[in-house]
Amino acid sequence: MTVYAPVSASFTGVDDASGTLTVPRTGQTFDVNISGTYAMVIDLERAVGSDELAWRRVKRWNTANATVNETLTSERSNEKYRLRVHTDTSGTAVVSLRLLTASDRKVTDALGAAQLEYKDDGVHVMGIAPERLKSVDPAQRVAWFNDFLGDLLPDEIDITVGSGTANAVALSPGAGGRVAITSASDDGAITANASSIALDALDWRADQGGLVMETRIQIDDISEAYVFIGFTDVLPSGTHEAPIFLVTTAIDSDAANAVGVAYDADGTTKEWFHGGVKADTDTAPVYSGSAPVQATYETVRVEVDANGTVQGFINGNPIGDPVENAVTVTTPLVPTILVANRSANQVIALVDYWYIAANR
Repeated sequence: MTVYAPVSASFTGVDDASGTLTVPRTGQTFDVNISGTYAMVIDLERAVGSDELAWRRVKRWNTANATVNETLTSERSNEKYRLRVHTDTSGTAVVSLRLLTASDRKVTDALGAAQLEYKDDGVHVMGIAPERLKSVDPAQRVAWFNDFLGDLLPDEIDITVGSGTANAVALSPGAGGRVAITSASDDGAITANASSIALDALDWRADQGGLVMETRIQIDDISEAYVFIGFTDVLPSGTHEAPIFLVTTAIDSDAANAVGVAYDADGTTKEWFHGGVKADTDTAPVYSGSAPVQATYETVRVEVDANGTVQGFINGNPIGDPVENAVTVTTPLVPTILVANRSANQVIALVDYWYIAANR
């Protein structure tokens, strides 16, 4: 392995931060090292944008005199990372971030000659004859994307409509393709009010690492709407339920395990929020600071790490601090977008695209 010069620092107080480590490629590994005589809470943070004006927490170490040596993997190209002191009790912590590249990894033919080499500056290709290759590295990520083009929804999508009046899920005419998820026009239980799309199997788990869902969505009437965007533990066609929702100021749940971003007009705070339910124990909600903009597209992203920590984003901006222990990491989950009305008024959400991915 080739090791780049580390970004190093000594921490003695709150908000001390290391320099920035840029990880050039998706799926590239880097080391986090912490040592010293100290008692601190130290965060690994990732820049939200290339300008490094906003940061979100990726991982937290709450330690005293512990030696940390962990290897992590980037999820996108050109990610920027730093270490920062969240709280300080005493002492000095010595920290570093080191970028690793697999310069000695090769794919060879049957005679042992290199056909592909992973070097510091990328992948080098040497006269590939595919039939002679002994092995090929699998892709780093498993992913599903749909832009809702054409005149039919894909077979992989599980469509569920409630038993109320005028529920529907259908492709909607519009440039670039989109699907309309339409709630009931009368008011009843969630099984009547809600309509949803989901993938058709429980193929995703938090412990895969790098679990993510992203969609571009607009809601025509936020005063009546409930929307869930995330992962839940049952197919909607089997049990049509609101995975997580609000009761005044607290998250409640129909699911035993679910995690994601939601908006609920029944809540006291009418804003996007993220959170989850882990083995029937609900997290507290963390709010975005603003409601959805009515009849306006917004990009909603859900990221869940291998420890079950969820971070939501609205138009690239993080929804407050991540929520830890938000879902059981070994529970099979299904990606779901669910739309319902909270009174006798129909709600229509237009979904422009849908992306789901995780590490293999």
